[in-house]
Amino acid sequence: MRRLGTELRKLRESAGYTIEQVAEHLECSPSRVSRIETGKAQPPKQRELRDLLELFGASDARIQDALLQLAREAAQPGWYSEFQDVFPPHFGSYIGLESEATELRHFDNQLVHGYCKHPSTHVRCYGQLCLARRPRPSTDSWSSASPGNSSSSVPSRGSPYG
Repeated sequence: MRRLGTELRKLRESAGYTIEQVAEHLECSPSRVSRIETGKAQPPKQRELRDLLELFGASDARIQDALLQLAREAAQPGWYSEFQDVFPPHFGSYIGLESEATELRHFDNQLVHGYCKHPSTHVRCYGQLCLARRPRPSTDSWSSASPGNSSSSVPSRGSPYG
């Protein structure tokens, strides 16, 4: 329902109409139009939606079909409606957000992923991040490795990363 409302708001704003003007056209209250756009009301009926699309000048058949399909889907009860007696009353909002999600992101500041654990790649993972936040050390702070050391260069005055 939120997605439908967001699309309707975009169409209304691009057509230059206010909520009050749309409410007058639909012969309803401005709060009803606002609740439709925020996804807090029942979805508009097919007739109302067609009127809105005509008012906003959305003549592209693909847009009309997509929004009418969104309205039909929004009117159907979600899969979680069977479990309303198990979930707390406010939980349906979170499930609704999940069903509309298009991307999943995760942040974990305690986990170091395997790629970054290997000695040959950890400098690439973390070094660039640290260097981006600090000024680059001058080249004279680096010296050649000692003959017994297998690495090609080491910092002579402490690590530039620390």
